[in-house]
Amino acid sequence: MKRILRQWLWAAAVAALISLGSLYFHRSELVWAAQANALVDLPEVSKWPKVLWVDARAETAFQADHIPGAISLNEADWSRGLPAFLAAWSPGTKVVIYCDSAECGNSAEVTARLRRELQLKDVFVLRNGWKAWKERS
Repeated sequence: MKRILRQWLWAAAVAALISLGSLYFHRSELVWAAQANALVDLPEVSKWPKVLWVDARAETAFQADHIPGAISLNEADWSRGLPAFLAAWSPGTKVVIYCDSAECGNSAEVTARLRRELQLKDVFVLRNGWKAWKERS
């Protein structure tokens, strides 16, 4: 009986270590789960009095076209884009981040980083991103 219990405890300990290791090494993939409640649609955003648009696409895409008044902030150019973001943002302003489409993960990554590093709470991801903006009526 002791042998079976000991084997079971070892198996449980190994399983726990594997699970913790998986969580640690795949933590960046958890951004999607954490941001699921941060999705907003254009009709909802249009009701907000103060919105700061953040384009999380590559700088070349931003230069080609973007939402009027948006600033560029993405993972690749974070240190260059952050000062512009801080200059444009003020308390009480909701931040809406977009990238190319629903499949693009850049907006979720920027959202998570702003929430984590700057402790901002009113940061949202535009559902379907730039595609939704271009297809609006």
